[in-house]
Amino acid sequence: TSTSTGTVAVTLDDDGLSGAVNATITNTAASGTLTVANGTFADGDTLTLAGSGAISVTGLAANLVATTATGVVTVAAVDDVSIATGEGATTISETTGKTATVNAEALVDGTLLTTSGAGNFTVTNLLGDLTNEATGTVSVALDGNDAVGDVGVTITSSEAITVANGTVGDGDTVTLVGAGAFTVTGLAADLVVTTATGAVSVAAVDDVSITTGSGATTISETAGKTALVNATAMSDGGTLTLSGAGGFTVTGLQADLSSSADGGALSVTTADVATQTIALGSGTTGTRTVNATAMTDNDVLTLTGSGALTLSSDDADVKAASDRKSVGEGKRVAGGGPR
Repeated sequence: TSTSTGTVAVTLDDDGLSGAVNATITNTAASGTLTVANGTFADGDTLTLAGSGAISVTGLAANLVATTATGVVTVAAVDDVSIATGEGATTISETTGKTATVNAEALVDGTLLTTSGAGNFTVTNLLGDLTNEATGTVSVALDGNDAVGDVGVTITSSEAITVANGTVGDGDTVTLVGAGAFTVTGLAADLVVTTATGAVSVAAVDDVSITTGSGATTISETAGKTALVNATAMSDGGTLTLSGAGGFTVTGLQADLSSSADGGALSVTTADVATQTIALGSGTTGTRTVNATAMTDNDVLTLTGSGALTLSSDDADVKAASDRKSVGEGKRVAGGGPR
């Protein structure tokens, strides 16, 4: 146990003992950082951290339990390790070819977990926020079970990352930030991606609200559920891809749309954009509505697909490909579709 505000460094030593070794380090100092070197501790050994003081762990090869630590914890891992975080802000780096399995149950909403290095991370039970710079395989599962009221989780990543919805749900919000590619599975919470610039792929399983970022976006929805998609951040020339048996209501669309969704109601409201292609695929069940009244004279809207479509357009030039079953209300229709 340390209360010193000066420079304190500890090196662990299993003393050649057979079997698992455990050590507990407590730091209650109001300032300064206690540095713990892993030493000869190894796989199967456990280092437990406690107290309100800041602790830095170097060369971690043992497992780490910091569930009763409330101060800032910094960890540099060099092997496959299991880490249970404390309540305080936590930073973890991992080495190439190794995996840190991180249980973030103790982190409270709004507290930051930072991951970095060339290694892999599997993070579970995250209620806090995450900033990821790790270049290995990174996955995170969210946990809203212990939260009071609605949950807001922000995940910032410069690299590819997979986010499992976990137990966050209706009324909760997941915010994605950064240039990394995001894959979101089992989405039941609302999703805000406004400041993300990387590609985003979402598999929704409930009624959800999704505000896209500027990168290419792919969304699937489950039968009987509807995704409300605000696509304002996507620019002309981008592509929004929709699929699944659920419904979609898309607003502010400047990007092109490619949809294989079949079974639910699809409603698309375009922005004023010079050229746009809305490809509605081969599906013929469910309803399809396109409101292009924001498009102005000489704007060109190209429609393709097999199912019936209700179109509202005052001024745009509308090109309906020959596979369009029916089109209504277009001011001008060029190509094989009806006028």
